[in-house]
Amino acid sequence: MKRLVCVLLIMMMLLPLASCTRGSKPDNTAAPTAINGTEQPALTQEAVATHVPDMSFDPETDNNNLNSGYGHTYCAMLETDEVYYLLHNGYLMYYDKGSEDSGFVCPKPECAHDEKYQNADCCANLGAVHFPSLTVYNGRIWWVGQPTYSSLGIYSMALDGTDRKLMHEFPMEEKHCGNNDWFFHRGRLYWALCYNKVETGEPCYRAEVGYMQLDDFEEHVLYEKLSTLHPDPTIRFLGESAYIFMSYDWIEPGEEPDGDVDYEAYLKFWRTNDITQEILRWDPSMSEPETVYLDETARFQFGTRGFYVSPEGGIYFWETELDDPEAVENRVYTSFIRRVTGKNTKETALTLVAEDGMHYYLKSMPTGVIVALHDSYVQGTGYQTDSIWILTLEGDTLYRGELPTAYREKYTGGKHDFDIDGCWATRSELIVGFKETYYDTGKDHGDDQYFDFIKYEITPDGLIEIPLASCRAHYSDEGW
Repeated sequence: MKRLVCVLLIMMMLLPLASCTRGSKPDNTAAPTAINGTEQPALTQEAVATHVPDMSFDPETDNNNLNSGYGHTYCAMLETDEVYYLLHNGYLMYYDKGSEDSGFVCPKPECAHDEKYQNADCCANLGAVHFPSLTVYNGRIWWVGQPTYSSLGIYSMALDGTDRKLMHEFPMEEKHCGNNDWFFHRGRLYWALCYNKVETGEPCYRAEVGYMQLDDFEEHVLYEKLSTLHPDPTIRFLGESAYIFMSYDWIEPGEEPDGDVDYEAYLKFWRTNDITQEILRWDPSMSEPETVYLDETARFQFGTRGFYVSPEGGIYFWETELDDPEAVENRVYTSFIRRVTGKNTKETALTLVAEDGMHYYLKSMPTGVIVALHDSYVQGTGYQTDSIWILTLEGDTLYRGELPTAYREKYTGGKHDFDIDGCWATRSELIVGFKETYYDTGKDHGDDQYFDFIKYEITPDGLIEIPLASCRAHYSDEGW
């Protein structure tokens, strides 16, 4: 138990989580090797900047990175020309841009929606959704869910919530019992998975990236790694290309000191261990992914939300550095946005420290518009967000200051938490998924939880707050 707590604390200190591999560490000039031992092609630095075979975007078939760049959260957002689709607490809601109407994506006028405990009759109840799979694909809404406790399923339904279909069901394996990212893109369902594994008697993680065709559902593994620290692989898309983001180390299972025996040695080992950051590109014309960026001496791991691939093929990622590596208390981290300039090179595009010295951390950047937060400790409540910074990759500030939350005036109660579960930004607007939890206030059992989606129009005079949709977690004796 102590070892598990230590690992979790270290992962929190490192902020962006990451991954690791096994085997002898190659020299800096060696090409990466796939899990089956086949050597992968590697791009030259010149080719990294020029080799982008397809940079087109088709909203009917392509994964929209805006909707998948928020990491492991419990809410999702989709946008069409006419409607926002908003998912939280398992219920899909909508906001019509023209009429400004909102509600649940369920055509049944008599339906109780979220007022009934685990309402299986409600068309808006999508069940256990695996994020960030929610996608508008070929004129329908698609997602990965869980038909049974032992299976996963690919679902689709019409945009109004009717005609739900289970397109394919497959067994839930060990590899699905961890962090799972799923993406629909150009006739394929891609996945980036990470789960616990025991290797040579020691616990570690296994990361896997692959896809299945939506016409025959045949599975193909593209890349996999073993890791002592959590890998958290993820994918971004540009045209036919899938960009795989992965970080890992070369530690053999059991190599690290036993924290129960020598805790200081255990901490020192992790603070001084080199981490490899790797970005790979794959498209259907290739037999193996190719490495487009490799750093074998990184100090911090990739996360899941801090990635952006521009329409021109530019690759950006979030990275943090500890201001004083020797500090034991009051450790200060600085966040950077890096730009890939070659296979082994990067440059700093932005430093997320404001002119007044306030340090921010990244919350999202899937569109190239950065949403960064600053938290302060509030006695009795814990860390709460007190400032938000919205800026472009060119360094232009669109807004910095407090996040308006007038919508919260409708909530009253005792001790509670207030969280930002997810957010998405363009140059003109910000959408935030909020969660409000009131402890031991439910009428029957447990806590009251409320979920709100708020749009903020970004103007020269500040943010204009527009509520989009809302739902709640319903507790009832039916569920006990």
